[in-house]
Amino acid sequence: LQRGIKAERIGDNIVALDSYNEAIRLNPDDTKAYWRRAMFYEAHRDYDKAIADYSTIVRLDPKDADAYVQRACSYGRENISKALADYGKAIRVDPARAKFFHGHRGDLYLYKGDYEEASKEFSESLRLDPNQSSVFRKRAKAYMASRAYEKAIVDFRAEIMLRPTEVSLYRELAWMLATSSKPGLRNGQMAVEYARKACELDEWKDPVNFYALAAAYAEAGDFEQAVQYEKKFLESNVSEVGGLNLDIRERLKLYEAHKPYRAPWSAIVSQEDRDKADYVKPPKWTEPVGTYLEKHDTDRDGVIIRREFPGSAADFKKWDKNNDGKLNKEELNLMLSEH
Repeated sequence: LQRGIKAERIGDNIVALDSYNEAIRLNPDDTKAYWRRAMFYEAHRDYDKAIADYSTIVRLDPKDADAYVQRACSYGRENISKALADYGKAIRVDPARAKFFHGHRGDLYLYKGDYEEASKEFSESLRLDPNQSSVFRKRAKAYMASRAYEKAIVDFRAEIMLRPTEVSLYRELAWMLATSSKPGLRNGQMAVEYARKACELDEWKDPVNFYALAAAYAEAGDFEQAVQYEKKFLESNVSEVGGLNLDIRERLKLYEAHKPYRAPWSAIVSQEDRDKADYVKPPKWTEPVGTYLEKHDTDRDGVIIRREFPGSAADFKKWDKNNDGKLNKEELNLMLSEH
């Protein structure tokens, strides 16, 4: 097994896989060997084989919550029903981390388009820990998609209380207050305040904020400013990002005709859209390194190895700056501080 780990660290994949296979042959009940091989397969996007190994792990150790989580990640959006079932099993065997698993289930329902179930999962996650700012955002998006705008606004404001310098929160709230199809929800002046706050926090650098500011000014009746900022957004070409097919020119025509814009539903280009994420990301971590290690460092050796990491193989690789197959305290601090 150690030979395989060393080989994998230097990129000798053939020796690594042969070593893991041999370790399993010599001791077919050793879950550590299956873990290493499963992570190897997952890192190389051979998800069917990774799923098979994770299935063996949970057969050998039915209380291994991490194996259910990783199998769910391998299922991903290709088999949402099985992924949801695995997160459910993880909740039962490891209720201490249930808030994360409910968040993962919410992510999958959100991708699936089942916004009612998504909001239920996010609500349960927040019941267990009401200080998860990212979960408020996700529940707000589920509410927006189901046109429960009042609830979405409450969640955006709750997240702002937790993250008062997060630019996108002010932008998205401004967009909703400016463009909602529900008349009683719109508030032009407040939308302008939130949109300008986004611009000020970003020092007027990100043109996507102009998109929301233009809509806010239009709702407030200041169409000269609306046209000005919509043109600035149009000139930036940010409208092509995220695959949302935003019809900027049509909106500009509305503002020039002194008409506000009404969104079919309150969508705006998010950072996730702009990163073109290929998988619904799990909730981000907000705890200090010590707390994180206490929860996930099952070996109690002061580092996090792949089988202890509650995210995907791609995320683990991203934060493993030393490429040594483990996350030390400096790497964990970087990961946690960024999120």
